[in-house]
Formats: sequence, C-alpha cells, structure tokens
Amino acid sequence: MKLGFASFSFPRDTPIETVIESVAKRGFQGLELSAWRGYQADVARLSPPDWGRIKTLCDQVGLEIPAIGCHEGYTSPDPAGRAEALERTRGCIDAASRIDVGIVITMSGGLLMGQAFGDAWSLMVPAVAEVVDYASNHGIIVAFEPHIGNIVDSVETLQGLLREVPSRYLKMNFDASHFAVRGWDVPTLVAKAAEHIVYTHLKDTRGTVPNYEFLTPGEGDFHIEAFLLALKQAGYEGYVTTEISGMRSRKPGYDPQQALQLSYETVSKAFKEAGLRLPSRD
Repeated sequence: MKLGFASFSFPRDTPIETVIESVAKRGFQGLELSAWRGYQADVARLSPPDWGRIKTLCDQVGLEIPAIGCHEGYTSPDPAGRAEALERTRGCIDAASRIDVGIVITMSGGLLMGQAFGDAWSLMVPAVAEVVDYASNHGIIVAFEPHIGNIVDSVETLQGLLREVPSRYLKMNFDASHFAVRGWDVPTLVAKAAEHIVYTHLKDTRGTVPNYEFLTPGEGDFHIEAFLLALKQAGYEGYVTTEISGMRSRKPGYDPQQALQLSYETVSKAFKEAGLRLPSRD
C-alpha cells in the first residue's frame, strides 16, 4: 500500500505548486487532485496544458497522481443541474485520461428539494450508467464513494448500485470515516466490500451521528491500524489517501502544513504498527 494526500486539504487559494512541493517534501507517495469547484484542480478552470503542467510538476518531485477527486452528485431534480454534474464528471475523466490517471472518484448526491428516496435513485442510476460508459471508453475506473448524507451511504446501497450498473469500470472508494461515525465496524465492512475496493480515503473521527467530528489523523479516536490491517487481510494494495474534511479545515486556526505533518506522522506510524512498509519515492 501507498500513502497519499488530497489536495483539497489545502485552502482554495493555495497555489498548486505549494501543494505539490509540501506533500512531496513530507514523504507522501501520491497526491490526489481535487477537481472540485474553486479548488486548485477545478476541472472547469484548467486547460489541457494546465493538466500537463501539474503532471510534470508531480513527476519532477516523484509524486504519483493516484486519482482525481470529482465528487459530483446526480440526484438533482433539475435537468440542468444533472447535466452540469455530468459535464464536470466527463471533464474529470478526460483529464485523467490525458495525464494517465486510472481512477476518478465520485458519489451519488443526496435528497434535494423534498425528494423521495426512490425518485432520487431513479435519477442517479442512469446518470451513473452514463458516467461509467464514458469512463470505460477511456479505460478509467469510477471509484464510487458511499458518503454520509448521500443516497449511496453504505456498502449495501453501493452493492445495490453495482447490481443496476454492472461494470468492471465501477468500483468503490472506501472512505472509512463515513462508516466510523455511524458506529459501524470498519474492518467487518472492509471484508464485506473487499472485491469492490479500488481506492480508499482516511481521516480521523470522534463521536457518532448526530454528534460527530471529522478530524486530522492523530486528533480523534479512529483505529487507523485496525483499518490498515483489514485492508491488508483483504489483499488491498492501492492507496490510502489522507484527507482533511472541511469540518476540520474551516475551524479557526487551521494550518494545512501542520495538518499535513500530523497526518504523515500518525498514518506512517500506523503503517509500521500494522507491519506495512511504505515504499520510498523514486
């Protein structure tokens, strides 16, 4: 396994050069590019040469780009809203193909404007099918993230989506935090979802719904070593990517460099305790 960091963990106005240099200097093997609105890799703002420049900068410091974080939702009852989400997702897939990144992460979206679950589901499924079809033509895997507050928020709802959109290009991004704050046993869920997991996210947590916090690794109660051991036992060999939730980064006094350092120290220590060796960067 390798250790990554998500670029959105830095404030939006942080130059991408600073993000890349900081993550590489700290010792991470990879940088997930966040293509969200307003962030450094906002897919609507970057041209093909921009993506190429980012790839070159990462190559120069030995950083891999394991994934592009798209994280659009497809439940809007407004056709224009769904069309925009699909356009941005296709843009992320195009960018991934352009710079040889094999994974694009997205999620379902939640209930909007008083929607019933079934209505939202019926809008989401064909949109996801369209995304996966587009991704398959580019050889890109869509890593779907069950997310608290979304209609796909558990292993079970993800499996339901996989039954309706069966494709080897639709897999799972296992973000442990969204299960931990429900009080669910994360190692058990890793074993249950093992065949689908192609990517993972990690942040610390404290408490359970409705009184919970997403925190920087090292600040909370999440058992990181147990998560890593479960991934190891499941045969997972991909990235464990640390991310700092907006719930944490919006707090007064947040320092992205301190969060970066604490994340690396905490998670690299957990790797060692789990008997896992972090590869050195070339």
